[in-house]
Amino acid sequence: MTIKKLLPFLAFVLCYIAQANVIKIPAHYPTIQQGIESSSNGDTVLAQPGAYVENINFTGRNIILASHYLLTGDTSYISSTIIDGDSAGSVVTFESEEDSTALICGFTICNGLANNGGGIYCTNSDPGIRNNFIMNNAAADEIPGNESSGGGIYCHSSNSVIENNWIIHNYAEERGGGVLIELTNAKILNNVISNNIAFSSDSLSGSGGGIFCGEGYIIISGNEISNNYSTEGGGVLCSGINATISNNIISYNETFCFPGGGISCWNCVNYNITYNTIYSNIAASKAGGIYIQNSHGIISSNTIVSNIAASDNYIYGGGGIYLNGNSCHIYNCLIFYNTAHEGSSIFLDGGHLSVAFSNIEGGWPGESNIDYNPMFCNAADDDFHLADVSCCVGTGYGGEDIGALGIGCYASDYLLGDVNMLNGFWPPQVIGSDVTYLARYLKGLADPCIQGGYYASGDVNGDCRVIGSDVTKLRNYLKGRGSLSWCRNYPPAWIASDDLPAEAPEGWPGCE
Repeated sequence: MTIKKLLPFLAFVLCYIAQANVIKIPAHYPTIQQGIESSSNGDTVLAQPGAYVENINFTGRNIILASHYLLTGDTSYISSTIIDGDSAGSVVTFESEEDSTALICGFTICNGLANNGGGIYCTNSDPGIRNNFIMNNAAADEIPGNESSGGGIYCHSSNSVIENNWIIHNYAEERGGGVLIELTNAKILNNVISNNIAFSSDSLSGSGGGIFCGEGYIIISGNEISNNYSTEGGGVLCSGINATISNNIISYNETFCFPGGGISCWNCVNYNITYNTIYSNIAASKAGGIYIQNSHGIISSNTIVSNIAASDNYIYGGGGIYLNGNSCHIYNCLIFYNTAHEGSSIFLDGGHLSVAFSNIEGGWPGESNIDYNPMFCNAADDDFHLADVSCCVGTGYGGEDIGALGIGCYASDYLLGDVNMLNGFWPPQVIGSDVTYLARYLKGLADPCIQGGYYASGDVNGDCRVIGSDVTKLRNYLKGRGSLSWCRNYPPAWIASDDLPAEAPEGWPGCE
């Protein structure tokens, strides 16, 4: 027998051996809870596709509970293997000191209703929660006066790892529409946390539409946190913790009344907000992007764009960042196109702030800060990577790129005479403002990226230099006197606007 023919046989043997520790639902037991209660530590309870209307409790067993996704990696098993709580309590409960070997994986967990933890309730336990759809659950106040938190997941005094889940369309009356974690060293990694709500119309309260975290050390990394809604902290609200918030996309979240459309940090012992892309969040108060209150920490290498701090009734500041109290150090950040009545990029309302090596619209004092068009690849479609000609490339601390994303497109062509490169919009044009820009450049007052990474769109007389006579040549051209000439070593792809195609050609980055 060849090795190739032996492999299926070996796989069969290994599978057969594994069966000794696998409890199949419904083949061995009709319900998941019966399977759990018959298991021992180290066992796997494996559920076939189907709808299981029950509320399950791990009852202290350190086991793996999984759908066939665990065996195949086929996500269709997640959507077809459903644990339905039927509004009769938390769908899944860990409350008996389960450790990190306990795992739930590969289910749709839905229709839970409880005071805390509509989908998953976890206290004094450290399970893994991986690769599940956690949706349409609610934490609502069944007992008047009690808090109702963690619509999707509630973890208290727990070092859980919450990873690769889709946590969507959950609701909490008080805190954590998607996830609540507190008194914990939990990790929230690579999840989609979207369309969750933390809000009570009765009390006009609610914190952390996507995530609420309080007390402990929290890592929130690699997540997509979007379209969540809360009274404060639309995407993430952290209070009284050490927090690392890194490599997330935080977008289109919104607050009602209070600060922090994207992120809100209150009284945090230490925070590190780094390499996040934070855009199109809205606060009906202060801080469309990030709100910092009485906290110490660092905001580094983030792209913070197109956030709004606005209200119909009040005037607020800090479209990008609002700082109030204690200290904050900002570096390598790209803060542009944000909106507020005051401080569209940054608003300082007390405390110590240092800013360095950042590109900030409107400018900000500090070492190596700049105020240049970031030249995004396609901001209209939320692509905030940089064109290779951006002045953010290589100008951050230690020669890093400014912002979270780096180069994502390349400017291979330019239009002769379009020296300000039109703020990245198609089609390029040669207009009067180019003359002003070129004159300012030669005086050292304008963006040195005029050369577009190749040669000079401003070299309009063709002598392969950008000098004063180019200003005169360009001015005369716009008055109908003569034509432009290009350097023979760097000819542009287009000579005049009339020669341009109606639509951007393939490969055009939309950011020159």
